[in-house]
Amino acid sequence: MSLPKYLILILTLSSWSVSTNAFAKNTYYSQFVKSINQELISSPVRKDKKKVYEGCGPVAGAMLLGYWQTERGVSRLLSTNFDGSKHPSQAIRALYKEMKSKKAPGKKQKMSYTLPDALFKALKKRAKSKRGIKADRMRKSRRWAKRKEALKSQLKRGNPVILLKNKEHENGCLGSSSKGWNLFKNLANSHYFLAVGLKNGKVAIMPGWSEKDKSKSSSFDVHKQDSRSHSLCTFDELKKAKVSLFWIEKK
Repeated sequence: MSLPKYLILILTLSSWSVSTNAFAKNTYYSQFVKSINQELISSPVRKDKKKVYEGCGPVAGAMLLGYWQTERGVSRLLSTNFDGSKHPSQAIRALYKEMKSKKAPGKKQKMSYTLPDALFKALKKRAKSKRGIKADRMRKSRRWAKRKEALKSQLKRGNPVILLKNKEHENGCLGSSSKGWNLFKNLANSHYFLAVGLKNGKVAIMPGWSEKDKSKSSSFDVHKQDSRSHSLCTFDELKKAKVSLFWIEKK
């Protein structure tokens, strides 16, 4: 039995609609995360007030918490008046203390470092103070397949993820330009940065090396390879960098 022409047309249009929607679902992106750069400040924890950089840990934390405040409606999660336009200096100073960040050893050294457990405890405490959200993590010791699946799952749900690069690799994510620091020599180029999107096997990241208004984070397509504010990495590059994960999600 042949189908009426109008029914064939409806079925054809429905099939096309499903296909285009499936294609659209290949892109996941958390809009309007402010890109934050590390500024040189007087140490929030040293009596001599020595000049130090704010540190990639507090900066990545500020980008994550700021997003949940401005875009997900969690009031004062980062600070009282943060709106994604100006550098949140006081909020980052507070995170520097909460994350127990410290100046790297060396008289002339200005870089700061943050240990993973301290960063997670600070995020967890902040999230616990608000109703309906929680902080979670996945350590570098977990199998890559598990970490990859967790990263994809959170990004698909619209939850940015702080990534910690634990291993320097010339073909790894941020392998040739990471400015982070870690106590251990083999992790001298460790760096916290933020993953905000997923498309066709590539991950949109915010390295934390350039200051941009949150309006600049409008879509996945603003991310370009080697950009200091909106960059890209592949899953293979993230695997080589041996990343660990930290994020906030709804309960």
